[in-house]
Amino acid sequence: MKGVHAHMNWIAKQVLRFRKTIITIFAVAIAVFGVAALTLHINYDMTQYLPDDANSTKALTVMSDNFKGSMPNATVMIPVDGVAQAKDYKQKIAATPGIQDVMWLDDSADLTQPVESLDQKTVETYYKDGHALYMVTVKTGDEQTAVAALKQLANGKTAVIGNAADMADSQQMALSQSSKAMVMLVPIILVILIIATRSWVEPLLYLFTIGASIIINLGISSMMGEISFISMAVVPILQLAVALDYAVFLSTAYTMAREKTSSSTEAMTVAMKKSATSIFASALVGVFAFAALISMNFKIGPDMGWGLVRGVVVSYVSVITLLPALTVACDKWIQKTHHRRLLPSFSKTSAALVKIRIPALIIIALLVIPSYLGQARNSFIYGSGEAAAGSTIARDTAAIKKVFSTDNQLVLLVPRGKPAAEKELDSRLQQFAGVKSLTSYTSAVGDEIPSEYLGTVADNFYSQKYARIILTVTTESEGDAAFHLVEQIRGAAQDLYPGQETYLAGQSANMYDMKTTVTADNERVDTITIVAIFVILALLFRSLILPLIAIVTIKSAIFINMAIPYFMGTQLSFIGYLIVSVIMMGSAIDYGILLLDHYLVERRTQPKLVAMKSALKQAIPAMFVSALILTLAGLTLGITSSNAIVGAMGWLIGRGGIIAFLSSITLLPALLLVFDPIIPWLSLKLNFHKGDINE
Repeated sequence: MKGVHAHMNWIAKQVLRFRKTIITIFAVAIAVFGVAALTLHINYDMTQYLPDDANSTKALTVMSDNFKGSMPNATVMIPVDGVAQAKDYKQKIAATPGIQDVMWLDDSADLTQPVESLDQKTVETYYKDGHALYMVTVKTGDEQTAVAALKQLANGKTAVIGNAADMADSQQMALSQSSKAMVMLVPIILVILIIATRSWVEPLLYLFTIGASIIINLGISSMMGEISFISMAVVPILQLAVALDYAVFLSTAYTMAREKTSSSTEAMTVAMKKSATSIFASALVGVFAFAALISMNFKIGPDMGWGLVRGVVVSYVSVITLLPALTVACDKWIQKTHHRRLLPSFSKTSAALVKIRIPALIIIALLVIPSYLGQARNSFIYGSGEAAAGSTIARDTAAIKKVFSTDNQLVLLVPRGKPAAEKELDSRLQQFAGVKSLTSYTSAVGDEIPSEYLGTVADNFYSQKYARIILTVTTESEGDAAFHLVEQIRGAAQDLYPGQETYLAGQSANMYDMKTTVTADNERVDTITIVAIFVILALLFRSLILPLIAIVTIKSAIFINMAIPYFMGTQLSFIGYLIVSVIMMGSAIDYGILLLDHYLVERRTQPKLVAMKSALKQAIPAMFVSALILTLAGLTLGITSSNAIVGAMGWLIGRGGIIAFLSSITLLPALLLVFDPIIPWLSLKLNFHKGDINE
């Protein structure tokens, strides 16, 4: 910690010496990166973040390279007056801008024959009760315009669902919801900062500094390519919460130092030195915790991980350079707009927390044990989950389900040249529960007629290398039944084509691969995060036991937070579960670092109980403000987002902020006091005050 203080002392002198230059550099950076941020490309397709070697990812590439028709990503239902009108609407859909391919009954059956003479199971998959159901492929990037155009067919009576519809909805809502979240959050944060500080001007300086860091981060993201819609929704708000931690730590130290000196530069030098350890440790822990996301095979992790790492680094640099420069430059206005302290001193709260330490330790232990068991038994969803009640997608889903049920399509690709194996595979697949209909060359035409004689019909099912089998299934896109069916289909294909590559494409296949990918990611990310945080805190505090105490505190909060969905009987987004666990480790652990830093300083000169009361009194105001902002940021995200994954992450973050704060002011002090006698023995050059007093 001495090294951090020494470096910060040098940085403080340089920052204050060149403060006008620093303000100018940031002004230019805001302009440059602000323009870049306006061109930021947002990716709304979750399936594009699956690993390149996932079977469903390879399936799309193989099918695109070998067949004209692509994998459908939208289901369209239109009321029709007969087969002729249904065929006419198929042509209109195909002519709609952004539509790559359309599949309907005439691709699977010969409509020159009476419909009544055809296989009714196949017919009712596409044509039933005066409605036609089309399997449509929308070009990537054209989802919003194409879905909007499709909705206008048949006088607006068209229903559209599927991945393309989900993406179109996300594209339509993303910018408005992000703006709505910021419009709600910024005024609330401004009020909190006014209460937390002693000047009407200071909060504006914090928001300007943090706003600058967010703009710079988004500009860098734009220059590097694109960002997922999940990262776009979550990263700026989390960066706001994390950066405010650093600003509050520095501001608290500056206010205390400014009361003791008439020199703003001297007060800022003292403040930067005093808050150096807390800010540096928090930033370093954040960097390495969020960097663990980069190790994920599911590429949403690296996408968000890099965004958060950049956000922490840019925020740290902004807070230790731009904020001190602005504060000293505006010190005259800060002093003129000084107001009385609005935040309570927390003296009585600190004393009470020390008194109840043993009961608190017992109660939390009793909560953590069932929470640990409960969070391990959560029921997870791996995609976007159900559409929000009352939304257009929810209404269209209900309309299609009323006539056809919400069927999904899967496409199986197997090596061509084994007609007997293909016929046997067709037979096996049709026996699986959940398979409503199957269309292949052998089922539609028969293996008796050579494919060379059928031209276009055969081209729908055969390429030079592969045979294509199209399955309509009644399972949801994800869940136990859907995942079991994917395993059965892949297993049957491998059994009949041993040692050869077979591929399964479709939303259920995507969700299955997403499940296996993120489940494997979970243990690795969790391990990397814990090891990284332990090593960083061990080096910074030169202790083996203090990192363990901090990690136990925050992991307990994570277990309690993640167990709540289990005890409430609700499903939990696995992506949200994984990412929020890392976010809590990377940001909420700041509270523990701040309290640890204060306790170690006080403990050198005071008995443990007095030291803990003093440490809590000093740390709780900043911890409270930080936790409140993180909580409100999460809750705002949860309230404003109609996307199930983003909304669920928001609620987890919001709830996690409260729980982490409560854990940090109850469990952490209790553990520090219980292990106080052995802390010096497991730490390097850490000298505690000798003796204690009775209280």
